[in-house]
Amino acid sequence: MTNANEYINLTKALLNRIGTTTFYIQEQDFVSSVTVPFFKQIAQIASDTLLLIEKNSFYNACLLSTSIVESIIQLTWLDVDIKKRSQNYLAFGLIEDLPRIENHPEEYEDTLECLKIIEAEKFLKKNPADKNPLNRKNYINHWYNIDGASGFEAMVKKLNQPYINKVYEMYSILCGFKHFQPFNIVRLFDIKEKKLFENEGQKFIASQITLYSLIEAVNIINKYQDNKIEFLDIMARTTELMKNDLRFPLTPSS
Repeated sequence: MTNANEYINLTKALLNRIGTTTFYIQEQDFVSSVTVPFFKQIAQIASDTLLLIEKNSFYNACLLSTSIVESIIQLTWLDVDIKKRSQNYLAFGLIEDLPRIENHPEEYEDTLECLKIIEAEKFLKKNPADKNPLNRKNYINHWYNIDGASGFEAMVKKLNQPYINKVYEMYSILCGFKHFQPFNIVRLFDIKEKKLFENEGQKFIASQITLYSLIEAVNIINKYQDNKIEFLDIMARTTELMKNDLRFPLTPSS
């Protein structure tokens, strides 16, 4: 198995390159308005995960790395039909804000107009609770439901990409830590010493997922920004390291 420190050093190198790159959000452009914030958040999570690893807080690094997986799954889902899905993603923000607006009658008129502009009817459930367009319960639960995905597992199945499939498998293990499932917590308990201990395996899985997700995020953001992040050398080295760990190569988008 590859030494976790190699993944960590490659992640640091990639984060340094990201830090020297300028990203632009174009006015009235759905794609950059979604992909740039998504990418910056993924990079921030990666940086924070490394900080936890350096403090030997491997368990917490695992918990945080679940967020980077959730982010990259959604970013990959967006990338399938980037213009349409980015528009839906942004529009759905208004749907999610309806519970707050319910308590502000002075916003009703403007909100109704905005709901028309975003064509909110496309987000309606098949059987709405009532005909009130301001009732949040009338709409689907999540922005990705409109494209036939009920959640992360459904997105992973529909995407059917080797990387996503493998990382989601690892993500499921991390969620076991996150939700204190007995099988996963037992792994953290030293029976002889009768105490919890930090596990090198946690360090490995957190660092591996972080690097791989960051590379995929760079792969996607490079499609939509003029300023490209140079990463092919890092990707090639990561592919070499992962041959025995994930058993398939990284492939840059054309």
